Amino acid sequence: GPGARIEASADRVTVRLEGVTAEALAQWLSQARLNARLLPVETRLQRQGEAAAARWSGTVILAGAALADAIML
Repeated sequence: GPGARIEASADRVTVRLEGVTAEALAQWLSQARLNARLLPVETRLQRQGEAAAARWSGTVILAGAALADAIML
């Protein structure tokens, strides 16, 4: 979505987030794990705001067998 930028390398995907809600972040991580078979290997997030109005920004690095499979194709 508009709050994310994706950079792919041979064995990892780096996602830079800017001002996403906790709900959107949780849904996205779940979809990455289930659909793309990727798991977070490093996460650096900062919360901005309080409680229900909080937004998250930072970096999530994902890796998994799906990346290796894509490279082999």
